[in-house]
Amino acid sequence: MFERWRKMPIPLTFKIYVFDVVNAEGINNGEKPQLEEKGPYVYKEYREKTILGYGENDTIEYMLKKTFVFDQKESGQLTEDDEVTVINFTYMAAILQVQDMMPGLVGVINTALGDLFTNLTDPFLRVKVKDLFFDGIYLNCVSENSALGVRRLQFNIELRQIPAAPQLARVPTGLFPLLWIDEGAEIPPEIQEELIQSHKLLGYVELSRWVLLALAIIATLIGAYFVARSGALPMCARHTNSVRTVRASVTFSPGSEGESTAEKERSIIATLTRLLLLHHRQPPAQLDPTQPYSQHR
Repeated sequence: MFERWRKMPIPLTFKIYVFDVVNAEGINNGEKPQLEEKGPYVYKEYREKTILGYGENDTIEYMLKKTFVFDQKESGQLTEDDEVTVINFTYMAAILQVQDMMPGLVGVINTALGDLFTNLTDPFLRVKVKDLFFDGIYLNCVSENSALGVRRLQFNIELRQIPAAPQLARVPTGLFPLLWIDEGAEIPPEIQEELIQSHKLLGYVELSRWVLLALAIIATLIGAYFVARSGALPMCARHTNSVRTVRASVTFSPGSEGESTAEKERSIIATLTRLLLLHHRQPPAQLDPTQPYSQHR
């Protein structure tokens, strides 16, 4: 699929329609323009991308190359060698710009443009179709007065009556069309099916991403729950003040004959107290050895 994106497997259909001026001489004398739409001139447009590098976030830097091949079959009786008469777009663009900004220089610029274009007798251009579309028109760039030059432009432009320019002294004023372009492509059924399958595959990939994300969230929550239950987290620490049963063997040595029973009990209580202090972090309540042993049970 990447190779198909880099180099289109099918060409685009590129159609051009030209407005041919029928009465150029009559327009020069003030007549209403009469135009004839000629076309389509059909070309096959091939597109190929040259990879220049790869960037962040899965971006690609590339240069697009377009190649146009004339389709004689689709064009019918039309050929690239057909001669048409169209509005001289470059000449009119320059004259209108000067007329709007510096009207006093229209005569000077008109003379310079007369040296730039060959046979500039009126505001129209007689040229072959292939030169108008792709090859370009001839410009004389060695004249001393040459200061402007455009290879070709393909838009609508205003035709204006300007007395200071002899070529425009008697023409009517109005918007004048040059040409229009139609571009498209007919995708074969097998490529349509491939694109549909690729779209479905991308949908499955996107769904799997969301499923994996949901499973990761669930696994995280379950892990956090068990960690909290284990007491490893400070906020869920176990209560350490539980009561422990201490079992110890105590050996009592016989006392002296004069030792009373109360003194023996106090000695036993003191021994048990020391054992409790050894098995607890915090000492228990202080036992009073003077009290009888039964009161501390």
